[in-house]
Amino acid sequence: MALEVLFNKTENLHENVQFNRVVKRLIPFFEEQGWDGLLIGNPENEDYPRFRADAILFYTNGIVIIDFKDYSGEILMPINDVDFGKKSWFINVADGDKVKIEAGNNHTNPYRQLNTYRGVMKSMIEDDSLMRYVINKGRICALNIFSGPITQNRKTSRKVPYYQLVQEIDLHTFLDAFSSENKYEVTIANRFKALFPSDEWKGDLTIQLDNPIKSVEQTYNYIDQNIQPILKEFFTTEGSGILVLESMSSELRSQWLQNVNTFALDQEVPETDLWCHSSRIAHKLQRSTGFDITSLYTVIYGGKTKTETTSADEESESEDEETVSQEQIGLKSDRDIDDAAVIIIPESHLVSRSLHQSDLLRFGSGRLLEDLFQFLKLKSNNRKIVFIGDPYMLSYGKNEDSALNIETLNELFPDGDILHFRHEHKIKENDNKLLKLRRSIAGSIDHSIFNYLKFNYDQSVILTKHEQATAHLQEWFSEKIENEPQNAVLLYSKKEARTTNNWIKNNVLNNGKHLAKGDLLLLNNNINIPDQTGFGTPTKIANGSYFLVQEVLHLENEDVTTKKDGLIARLRYRHLEVKLLANNAIPNFKLIFLENYFDGVEDLTREELKAVKIFTSQKLAKLKKQHPFEESSDYQNLVSDKEFIEFQLKIENWQKAKQNNEKVLKKDLKEFEVGRNKIERSYKRNYTSQLLFQLRKTDPYINAALINYGWAITVHKSVGSKFENVLFKALQSEDSGITNESYYRWLYTGLTASWKTAHILNPQTIDPFINCHFTDEVEITDNVSLDINSQMLSYDNEVTLDELSGYFPDGLKHNTAVFIGKLHKELNDFKIESVRKYSDYLSKVVLISKNENNVIVAINNRGNEEISSVRIEGNDTEDGLVKKAIDQIYEQESQNSFPTDYRGDIYNDWKEQLSFEEITLHLLECHRNEDRLAVVDADDVVKFNLRYTTGERNSGFFTSLQIKEKSNQALVEDIKALLDEN
Repeated sequence: MALEVLFNKTENLHENVQFNRVVKRLIPFFEEQGWDGLLIGNPENEDYPRFRADAILFYTNGIVIIDFKDYSGEILMPINDVDFGKKSWFINVADGDKVKIEAGNNHTNPYRQLNTYRGVMKSMIEDDSLMRYVINKGRICALNIFSGPITQNRKTSRKVPYYQLVQEIDLHTFLDAFSSENKYEVTIANRFKALFPSDEWKGDLTIQLDNPIKSVEQTYNYIDQNIQPILKEFFTTEGSGILVLESMSSELRSQWLQNVNTFALDQEVPETDLWCHSSRIAHKLQRSTGFDITSLYTVIYGGKTKTETTSADEESESEDEETVSQEQIGLKSDRDIDDAAVIIIPESHLVSRSLHQSDLLRFGSGRLLEDLFQFLKLKSNNRKIVFIGDPYMLSYGKNEDSALNIETLNELFPDGDILHFRHEHKIKENDNKLLKLRRSIAGSIDHSIFNYLKFNYDQSVILTKHEQATAHLQEWFSEKIENEPQNAVLLYSKKEARTTNNWIKNNVLNNGKHLAKGDLLLLNNNINIPDQTGFGTPTKIANGSYFLVQEVLHLENEDVTTKKDGLIARLRYRHLEVKLLANNAIPNFKLIFLENYFDGVEDLTREELKAVKIFTSQKLAKLKKQHPFEESSDYQNLVSDKEFIEFQLKIENWQKAKQNNEKVLKKDLKEFEVGRNKIERSYKRNYTSQLLFQLRKTDPYINAALINYGWAITVHKSVGSKFENVLFKALQSEDSGITNESYYRWLYTGLTASWKTAHILNPQTIDPFINCHFTDEVEITDNVSLDINSQMLSYDNEVTLDELSGYFPDGLKHNTAVFIGKLHKELNDFKIESVRKYSDYLSKVVLISKNENNVIVAINNRGNEEISSVRIEGNDTEDGLVKKAIDQIYEQESQNSFPTDYRGDIYNDWKEQLSFEEITLHLLECHRNEDRLAVVDADDVVKFNLRYTTGERNSGFFTSLQIKEKSNQALVEDIKALLDEN
C-alpha cells in the first residue's frame, strides 16, 4: 500500500518545486495511514486541452483536483457568497498593500479556475465507458494548495461544496478528514494513467525544462488606447456578441491578445478561452506569446463519428477489410464552456467557412467557422467571441469566407451584435522598405485596385539575381543545423519547392538524390512518437515541426489489395532516426514516414489515398478480432441498456406468440428489430471509434509521418512562421495573373514571413500606365488659353451653411447651394438678398453690396449636378469684386478637385513634380472613363485627355493620353516624361 507518483515537468519552476515539496511529505504520510493512491503532476490530455490542473490525486478517500498557489499572507475573498466565484481574490501583504491572486491566464479567481477544471473532469468521466458507471462526478473535490503560511478573511462559501483551500502544512489534515464514495480502485487508477500518460516522478528538486517557452519580448501592462473604447462597449453590452480586431502588425495583435484577456477578466468574466486554427499555429503562438492556446480542431471536434461508405469490393465478405469510406468526426458538446465565457481567437484570418475535407476524412460539416458557431450556440447564451487577425493574409479557403469578413459573420450570427475595429497603419517616412511595401499592398487590397506594385530596396528588401540566390543557399544551408531554421526559400507550388530542395541536396549538401543524413525535413501532420525506453510517455509532434535526419533506416513495403481490383497501391514505410529541432532536450528518436507522400509532387494519388484507408480498415479488423465487441465495455453497456432490453423482450414475446399461433403482425416485428438494431449500431459505432482512436494513437504505420524537405516551402506553408531571411520568388508562374487580389494577398503573405530581410527573386512591377498609348497629333497654336472658370465643380462630401438654408428654394442643386455658401464667405461686404431656381439647369443669386448695389450671379449646372459655368449679371462698379471672389473659389478647387481614388494620388504626384518647374496642373472635367486636364507654364498651355478603365476586371489602368491643344512643345515633352517615370 503506497502512493504512486507520476509527473510531467511544467514550464513554471515554482510549480515543480512546490509539487516536489508536497510529494515528499505525502509519501511517508500515506505509508503511515496505510492508504493507496495515485498522484499525477501536471496531467495533460490532448483531447481535453481545457483541463490544466496542476495535479490529480486519486486515493483511499476520494478524487481531488489540485492547483498550487505560491502565495503567503492573508487571503482576501469576496464577503458576499454571490461574488465568491465571480470577483477577484487578493493577498493582503505588508503595509496593507493588496496583490491580486492570479488564476492562470484565463480565470477570475482560484475557485473559478478549479471549478472549470472540475467541469472538464466530469466530461472526461462521462465520456469514459467504465468510469461513468463507477465514479460519482458530483463528489469530486477541487483543492487549492497555498505555499503559506496563510490566513483567510472568511471561510470558503457553502454554496460551492467540494471546494477547499489549504496551506501545504495542513494538507495531511484535509486529506484525512475528506471522504467520498469515490474510493481507490486499481482499474480506475489505470484509467487515469491512460487518460494522463506521465513519466515516473524522480524526486529531483532541480528540474531542467525540456522546452521552455520563450519569454515574450515585451510585456503589455496597459490597454491599447485605440481599442479601449470598443472593449468597453463590447464588454458592457448584455448578451452574446462578436468583436473583430484587425491589424497587419503581429506585435500589435499579440498585444491585443493580452489586452482583451486582461480586460475581460477585469470585467469579472468567469473565464476566457484562447483557441486558434490548428495545432501548428497554436504551437507557434504559444512560443511567441507565452499563452496556452489550443487548436479549434481539438476543442470542438471529437463527438460521434459517422461514415459514408463506398465498398471497394461489392462481393467482399469482410466489410471492415475492404471498405473505403469518408470518416466524419462530429462536434463535441459545449457543456464544459461557461455560458458567459469569452473566446479569443488569434490569427483568425485562417479560420474560414470554406469547405475543407479529404476523400477519407471530414471534420463536422467541413466548414470550420460554421461549426464553431454551431458549437458555441451564441443565440442561447451570453458567450462572446473576439476574432483577432490580419485582414490581408491568405486564408484557408476564400478570403470572403474568413472569420474577419463582417458579411460572413452577419450571415452566421444574424441580428447579433458585431463590433469591428481595424488599426490603420499609415506609411511613415522612417519605415523600412519592407514595411512600406506591405502597407502599399494592403492599401491596394483595401481599395480593390491592383494597378500599382513597385519594389523599392534597402536592407529589408533586397533585389536578388540568380547568382546571388544560389550564394544565399550555400551560405544558409551548408552549415550543420542545430535549431529550427531562421532562413527559408518561399515559392508558389510544391513542385517548385521540390525542385529547389533537390538542388540544395545536390549542390549545397552534396549528399545525393535520395534522403540522407543531414537533410532538413518538415512535418505536415500531427504525430505521436512512442517512448522507446519504456519509462516515458509518447511525444506529440505538431504539424510544422522541423526534423534533422540522423540516419536513414530500412524500408517496408505494404501491398494493399482487394478481391475485386487486385493491387490498389504499394505503400512504402521508411524508418528514420531524427532529431527534433524545436526541442534539443528530447533525444534522437525513430519515426516511420510514408515515402509515397514524400516522393509525390502533389501529396498522395487517389489510389494511394484509397490504399491508406483500406490498410487502416484491415488493421482495424485485426484489432477487432483481438478485442471482440462481445468482450468490450460497450457490449456490457449495450446489454444493460433499458431500451435495448425492452426491444429484445418485445421481440421474444412476439416470437413466442407466433409459436403459440397467436395473431401477430409482421410490421410489429420489423419495428422492434429496427429499434433494437439502431441501438446496437450506436454502441458498435462507439466501439469501432474507440478502437480506431487507439489505432491512430499507437500504431506507427497508421500514425506515419507525412514529410517533405524543409529548406524550400510554399508561401501557404509559411503562414504563421517567422524567419530572419527569406528568399522569395515573387512570380507564381509565367502565365499567372498579377493584377488581382489573389496575387496581392499571396505576395503580402510571403513578405510577412520575414521579420528582417526579404531577398526578392523575379519582382513583378505594375503601374497604371503600363499599356497607356500616347498620342500627339495636333499643331502648335498661339490662341490656346485656359479659362480656369471653365472647369466642372462638384462638392459631393460638403455641407452648406445652416444660416443660409433659409434662402434656398426647394429643389436647389446640392453643388449650387455649396457654391453659394463659399461665395458668401469670400464676400464679407455683400449680403444675399435672394436665391431663385429658374430651371433644373440654372439658378441665380442676388447679392447686395454695402453700397446697396445689386450683383446677380448666374450658376449653370448639368443634369449630373456638376456646376458647368458661373457668370455675373449686374453693376459694373461692383462686379469686379464678385469676379475676384469667384476666381478665388475656382483657383482653390483647381488645386483640390482631384478624384479621391488612385487617380487623385497620381495627379497629386504630377502636380508636385511639375511645381518644381513652376508648372501648374489643372483638372478641367471628369467624365466616365476620361479625365480632361491642362498644364500651364506662364502663358503656355497644353490640354490633354486621359482615358482609364473601370469595372471589376483590370480596373485602374490608363489606356490613352491624347494631346488636344498645345501652345508649346516643351510642355508636351514634360507630360510625356511623367508617363515615362511611372
